[in-house]
Formats: sequence, structure tokens, C-alpha cells
Amino acid sequence: MKKNLLTFVALLLSICATTVKAESLQTAVLVEVMDSIVQRSSDGAPYSKSEYYYGAQGKRTAFISYSWNVANNRWEYSYKYGYAYDANGYRSLEIYYRWDNVANTWRETEKIAYTNDAQGNYLMVTNYQWNTSTSTWVENFKFEYTYDAKGLRLSETRYQKDNTTNAWVNDYRYEYTYDEKGNQLTQIASNWNKTTDMWEISYKTRNEYTYDSKGNKTIAIYYSWDKYTDTWTTTNREECTYDSKGNVLTVQCYNWNESIISWDLYYKYEYNYDAQGKLLSMTSYRMESTWVEATQTRYTYDEQGTNVSYSAYDWDKANQDWAMNFSVEYYFHYGEEAVPQIFGGQSSKSEKIFRNGQLLIRQGNKTYNVMGGRMK
Repeated sequence: MKKNLLTFVALLLSICATTVKAESLQTAVLVEVMDSIVQRSSDGAPYSKSEYYYGAQGKRTAFISYSWNVANNRWEYSYKYGYAYDANGYRSLEIYYRWDNVANTWRETEKIAYTNDAQGNYLMVTNYQWNTSTSTWVENFKFEYTYDAKGLRLSETRYQKDNTTNAWVNDYRYEYTYDEKGNQLTQIASNWNKTTDMWEISYKTRNEYTYDSKGNKTIAIYYSWDKYTDTWTTTNREECTYDSKGNVLTVQCYNWNESIISWDLYYKYEYNYDAQGKLLSMTSYRMESTWVEATQTRYTYDEQGTNVSYSAYDWDKANQDWAMNFSVEYYFHYGEEAVPQIFGGQSSKSEKIFRNGQLLIRQGNKTYNVMGGRMK
């Protein structure tokens, strides 16, 4: 199922694909609070749980994971993350802990420090490892980022810390360019050559786009760079169609067949919407001399138009029908404000909560429990 889930996510990231967003009620400043997630095996037995805690501004301050001890019939700590934020509300620190069953305490393992600009873009991300011998944090690696005036990322460079010389050493780098619409045109990846002390290009990609009169992306062609011949090689192509509202209707995917110097059509997606333009289903097909159903995802909405569930299916050739893979159901907690959960304290919610909730997500043999969920 993991493979299918990743495939489903990849479908949503298609160059022409639309994104379904949960829409909040507009009567007040509303929030939704996730309290915990419980995962269960096919027989209903629990095996992992996650709990979420929040700070005074509603920012998540901690995430704790538990595993189910069958012998003792109880939840036991596994690992946790602690979070901190800068003055602008952007995440500035993330610390990872593992539970030490012998010492019965949390052990620091790793932390990440973030430096952000005023728009929340990462300027620098530094990774630290906990040194158990010295009981100190040791710098491991870091990324540095640059952006253009529009906030589009121009480069990201990774450095590795040399603990012998205590110096940062170049590792690898990505550089990007964009068209006037903000779509990525090129990516250049380079590795640092320690012998020559120079950047050496490891690979390059280039994208070309065609737009219709409404600015919709109708054709995308992808190229990779052959460093041995110093030429661009055509790799993939996507063609998209849209309805009058700008919703994508179809996406057809091609691979470049060098032997016959032609495009091979191998996959397509079809999208179906309701009268309000909300996505109802997304169906994918494989080309096997003719189109064959592959996967389908169906979406449902509540009376406010909020996406409350989706179900993913695989095509069952034997039965010539769709077979359920997994489903996810969302129940939102709507309120004008929420008293946050404080790390290490008791879970609490505002008196302005409209309705209490219960189990909200069902995904195959996993059940996710979100408290304060909005009931239909």
C-alpha cells in the first residue's frame, strides 16, 4: 500500500494537476486542532500513536510518538520532536529525542536550527548531532539558500562540517531559473571537487512550457543534459486540457523513444468536477495497446464545501471493477479560538469549541484519531 500511496501523491504533483484544499467556514477566525493519531492493524489492535501539543499562538510545540506494548497492554514512548519559533512565527528550531527504555528518560539525538527571512523562506538550515561523550551538540551539515526578488529559490548549497579543522566544506549545490510565470526552467546540480577546489556539474535539467490564451500550461517538455556529449536529451512530455473555469480535465504523459525519434504515450489522468468546480474524482490509465484503468481517487465534501474524505482505488482486472486501496476521512474542529495544548501539560480546548470530535481518518488498516473533529 505504501507504493500506491506514494503513487497517489505523485499524481497530485503532476505539472498540470489541481490541488483540493479544505475550505474553512467564513463566519469567524476559525481553527482546527489535531490532538492525536492512532494507527491500528487489520484486526483493530493499536500499534502506534502520535500526540500533538501547541503553544500560546497555536504553534505546534511538540510531537510525541508511542508504540503499543502488547505484553503489557499499554502505550510506551518511542520518540518525540520539540519545536520553537522566531519572532515572526516561523519555525526556528526542531529537536529530535529517542526514548531510553533502560534509563527511563528522553535522550537528545538530533536538532535542526532554521534561519528565515521576513517572508519565511529558509536562509540557512543547520543540522546538529548529539555527542553522548561530551553531552554537547555538534554541527553536522548545513544548507544555505538564495532567492530572487519574487521569493523564488535561486540556489541551495550543502556544506559538511569538518570536525578536524572545524571548517565548513562545500558538498553539493543546486541552481534554478524560472520563466516569467514562476515555473522552473532549469536546474543545475554540482558537486564540489576537493582536488581542484571547484564546482563540477553532475547533471542539468531543462523544461519548456506552452500556455493557452488564459495562461494555463498546456504542454510541458523535459530535457536532461548528457555531460559526455554536452547536449540536451529529450526525456518526457505532458499535455493538459482544461475546462472553461481553468480546471484541468486531462493530463497525457509521454516518454521520448530515441530509437524511433518519437513520443510514446504511456499514461493519462482524467479529472471530474461538480457544478461548483470541486474535484470529485481523478482516474489514471496505462497504455497497453489501448487504455487500461490503473487507479482512481474519489473526493467528498460537506455542506460548506470542505473536503471531508477521499478514497483511493486500484483497478481489479479479474473482477473488472475498482477495488478499495485505502480511504481517509476528515472531521474538522471549528472554533473561533483554541486554548493550546502545552508540552508536558494536559490537553485542553477552548470553551468556544462548536462540537467535540472522535476518530477522523481511516486509511486501510490504519485508524487516525483526531480529537475535536467536526461531525457531519
